[in-house]
Amino acid sequence: MNIACPRCGSPHTRKRGWAIDRSGQKQRYNCRDCGADFSEKDIGEEAFPAVLLMDIETLPIVAYTWETYNVNINKDQIIKDWSILCWSAKWLDDPRMITGCLTPKEVKTRNDKRICQIMWKLFDEADVIIAQNGRRFDIPKLNTRFWLHRMPQPSSYKIIDTLEAARKSFGMTFNSLDYLGRYLEVGGKLKTDFLLWKNCDRGDKDALARMSEYNQNDVMLLESVYMKMRNWIPGHPKFTVYNKVVGVCPVCLSSDISNVGLYTATVRQYMEWRCNGCGVIYHSTKPEK
Repeated sequence: MNIACPRCGSPHTRKRGWAIDRSGQKQRYNCRDCGADFSEKDIGEEAFPAVLLMDIETLPIVAYTWETYNVNINKDQIIKDWSILCWSAKWLDDPRMITGCLTPKEVKTRNDKRICQIMWKLFDEADVIIAQNGRRFDIPKLNTRFWLHRMPQPSSYKIIDTLEAARKSFGMTFNSLDYLGRYLEVGGKLKTDFLLWKNCDRGDKDALARMSEYNQNDVMLLESVYMKMRNWIPGHPKFTVYNKVVGVCPVCLSSDISNVGLYTATVRQYMEWRCNGCGVIYHSTKPEK
């Protein structure tokens, strides 16, 4: 969910740098609808970090080759390099889906600048980005295209990688998004095969529409998996940092919390809590005497 404008209530806001006053550094925002400028100090306690769920699909590399197994491709053998084919994204707890897909004309030259510019704006607005295998695939791939198109780095954000979290916390037979979704009984990926990618590379309109649908379903599935997994994610960002509230769950901001004893560190003990909403266990930052 985006930060809402305190003047008109619009969620269509964006980060606009920083402001410094006696209380310290504050994030500045601008409302796209009414034009109001405001900072963190103007936002109420209900403020929530901008959490973006996203997924991308890429066009495959096309190359000359004499073999089909254990092949090393030289750069001189490449006919067409990969590019972003489409992406889908949504803000956490916001039902609206945002998508970007190449047109048949853009596919011919693999010109993904237009759709990368839109995704860059979303990255620049986000405080937290959630993706399946995002740390090793989606985000580095997008950064590569941002760099190619001479875009600067987006403003800083934290990453929640559901694939990484599944590997660290569980002993799943498979850690794919499809397997996680079916294991949790929240759905699965849409069926497809490589023919769809081939038809997209030819600029087929129906194939591009199907690919966008496939991509959007992945994001909806990702959100469902994240909501089931969030209390198990190691190092989950503390959302309470963004609005400086206390006495609530740092993951879902629920006030329904229970004390479950003490957490013992190397030399100090801290009060430990369980959220009765999302189930996460966390401890306070102030040590007990």
